[in-house]
Amino acid sequence: MGDVLSIATSLIAGSIRVSIPIAFAALGGTLSERSGIINMGLEGTMLMGAFFGVVGSYYSQNVWIGLLVAMLAGALVGLLHGVLTIKFKCEHVLAGVGINVLASGLTVVLLQMIFNAKGKSCEVPSFNMITIPGINQIPVLKDIIGQVSPMLILLVISIVGVWFLLYRTVFGLRARVIGENPEAAGSMGINVYRTQYICVILCGILAAMGGAYMSIGDIHLFSRDMVAGRGFIAMAVVIFGGWHPVGAYLGSLLFGLAQSMQYRLQSGSIPPQLVQMLPYVMTLVVLEAPSIALLPQKADIITQRENNNMENNQNQSSLLTAPRLEEVRKILREKVIITPQISEEMSQTVRRQEALVDSMLRAYTMYDNGIPIRPTQRTMWSTTMWCWASTETSTT
Repeated sequence: MGDVLSIATSLIAGSIRVSIPIAFAALGGTLSERSGIINMGLEGTMLMGAFFGVVGSYYSQNVWIGLLVAMLAGALVGLLHGVLTIKFKCEHVLAGVGINVLASGLTVVLLQMIFNAKGKSCEVPSFNMITIPGINQIPVLKDIIGQVSPMLILLVISIVGVWFLLYRTVFGLRARVIGENPEAAGSMGINVYRTQYICVILCGILAAMGGAYMSIGDIHLFSRDMVAGRGFIAMAVVIFGGWHPVGAYLGSLLFGLAQSMQYRLQSGSIPPQLVQMLPYVMTLVVLEAPSIALLPQKADIITQRENNNMENNQNQSSLLTAPRLEEVRKILREKVIITPQISEEMSQTVRRQEALVDSMLRAYTMYDNGIPIRPTQRTMWSTTMWCWASTETSTT
């Protein structure tokens, strides 16, 4: 019984420790994807954070300054990803892959230039473990979280902070709206680009903190390509966690458990190649197993949803018809053209309304071509049409 308890506590403690870098990157990915930007560059951002954390700690001989340097490097990488995807409209996946390749090559070159080494750097100052008062006296908990890294405390603060930012602030509400429909968010006056830039920069900072933990919080040095796929695992954790900060951390614990089991099984008779595959096999299983198990139910749901969409669109034909939308758009344009003395604020409002009308026309083109419309969009369009019809009646 004692051996089983010892193994269990060892696995849990190892899971918490190993999950820290994955959780940081998953938090950043959650924040980025909530704003509509898919960050495939988490792997490269973590690698840059790991390297520059060592550089900062090496030159300053202070681990906290090393962490700040890593966060700055992550912010710059996040800004680069934002410029590529937001300003230049680059494909998100291609931009992320490019950042991963850039980070892999750049860290090797800088490692040679700064440390005169090709494989790994010299050892640098790193974080010391913190003893939590009270918990270190409890028999079982003292073996799990009696002594923790300061990065674990920062991780807990980050989880609470990201949750509060997304679900308890106006900024978080706007970011989630942008992630659902950036065009509609822009038509309501939300600065889409600024919000997305902030989210991708915060994503870079969080991912770099995860990388910095691996170098200055765990092994005290930088090793070539030391992230070893954890950034890609973090992307799977984002999906597995339902794009929620708490879900992302719980998913990170699951994958941390897989890696902790990998370390323990390496000392057994199982071939090491099979053991090293364990975290990545779990990634595939976690992502695909629920979808395969729910295929029959999904087919029934999709069929029922399509039938409901057809019925609801037919019931709303009196409000939402393409000729009616064309008429409203014509009226809105006449308001801008015929009355040039209209205030700038009113002119912007009219143009935003016209943009929404255009989006509704595109939606009806989709519907005519057999593409279903989401119920949330249908409700929003119906409400908007009713409001515009009332406004037109009152103005005329």
